[in-house]
Amino acid sequence: MAEAPDCLGQKPTLKEVRDYVVPHVSSGKWEYLGIELDLDDDGTLVDHIRKERGGDEAKCCLDVLKAWLQGKGVEPKTWRTLVGCLRKIEAKEAVRSIEENILQTTSSATQPSQDEQLLESEPPSQPTPDVEPATIDYSLKLEPGKEIRGYQWELAEPGIEGENYIICAPTGTGKTLVAGLIISEHLQKRKLDGKTRKVIFMVNTRPLAQQQMGELQKMIPGASVKCCTGDDAVLSTMQLLLKEEDVIVCTAGKFLNELDDSKVRLNEISLIVIDECHHTRKNSPYARVMGCYLEEKQSGESELPQVVGLTASPGAGDNPRLDLDKTLDHLHSLCALMDATGGIKTVTENTEELEKHTNKPIFRLQILPCRDYNEPFIAKITKEMAILEAKVDLRCPFQRWSQQYETAIQQKKQPLEMELSPKHRDTINTLKLLRCYSETLNIYMD
Repeated sequence: MAEAPDCLGQKPTLKEVRDYVVPHVSSGKWEYLGIELDLDDDGTLVDHIRKERGGDEAKCCLDVLKAWLQGKGVEPKTWRTLVGCLRKIEAKEAVRSIEENILQTTSSATQPSQDEQLLESEPPSQPTPDVEPATIDYSLKLEPGKEIRGYQWELAEPGIEGENYIICAPTGTGKTLVAGLIISEHLQKRKLDGKTRKVIFMVNTRPLAQQQMGELQKMIPGASVKCCTGDDAVLSTMQLLLKEEDVIVCTAGKFLNELDDSKVRLNEISLIVIDECHHTRKNSPYARVMGCYLEEKQSGESELPQVVGLTASPGAGDNPRLDLDKTLDHLHSLCALMDATGGIKTVTENTEELEKHTNKPIFRLQILPCRDYNEPFIAKITKEMAILEAKVDLRCPFQRWSQQYETAIQQKKQPLEMELSPKHRDTINTLKLLRCYSETLNIYMD
């Protein structure tokens, strides 16, 4: 580009666009750039043009570019801007065509005819060494009146520095905003360094994928964010989206399938954010994705993405008694599977601020009256139990929903089961049914 800056600063004509660009770019490609604006309540400019053209892709593409060059879309007008957009959508043939026909010529571009002149003349813009449009801005945008809190900066700091770690903060304290901050800084830094910047935001369910996509689009309007789940059409495959988008929000199952089919490689991605990462255990999709990651790491792959996990509670594993040693083993296993070399990050400095923004449950004790023993349901069950008790000769002075009653059933049933005699089968089954009735009453009386 630097060889012919004056040419790049000139405005392309409709004839030049028709000759050098249209044959190499389909109209669908331009939609990824967001070039069109809302035309009216009926739809976007591209949709409107496509309907008028009856699906003719070449004519539709030409009309879209014409409207774009006239200023009906994003700011445009010069070859430099057009080449930057073509590079973004990887339209290499179109860029090569422009270089052959525009940049390598010393004379000015062919003058357009009167009916092809698109715009009034304007002074050529200043040359720029940027390979892509300088207008791309990955800054975080917050709603009016909102700001990033101290504890959110504290949670995001290791991620901004490039660490693999797990963010742990209570529900409702803005972990998605923390993730958005990390993604924003990651994209901006990688852009300045000229490195690959592709972010995968993994979630557990399809509805959550749509929700998180909407949140990220609002937080980072300068980034292209798309959703990819198992419900998407063929055109929305992750392989295609990785070429077009900055951030892809997807389910873990969808991403795992793409990895298994070798349609996507981990070294094509620069950052993976895992929402609700405490599900990374056993044979879950999260765990299998991270298994692929660890296999590549052990094989010596150096270009692996940064990994950041989000959770409100990492849990204690299969440990109902909350044994400390077992809990620590579970946390170590989670960090190992997540490759969280930075450990689990919690708020330690801005704890008072966190407390103010943590939703605390309100406990209220309400004592309810006991059920009436004469209720129709209880009367019906106890009547059936009395009939069965007579059949097996079970006599118990305690309430039929009590623990003592269940013990009486067990004491009568156990010796019969040990005899292994077919003649006791009906009695044993009747005692089992009595126990079911007793448990039913116990639940009902609670």
